[in-house]
Amino acid sequence: ISKASTLFGTFFGDPENNRHSMQIEINRALYLDESTYEKSEGFETLRRDIEEVTSQLAAFVLEQARMARE
Repeated sequence: ISKASTLFGTFFGDPENNRHSMQIEINRALYLDESTYEKSEGFETLRRDIEEVTSQLAAFVLEQARMARE
């Protein structure tokens, strides 16, 4: 089992048993004006990009689960 510690906690993956973990860190400057803490021009682009990555990742996981059942 591999272990990754971060500022927000500890996450475990166990690739040998097909349990994988992923952590993505995003630079706040991509979506936030750090001086006012308001959304920047990049917010909507980043939101759409995260939505797309999440959707594709979910489809991949579902396909892997389907194939494992066969």
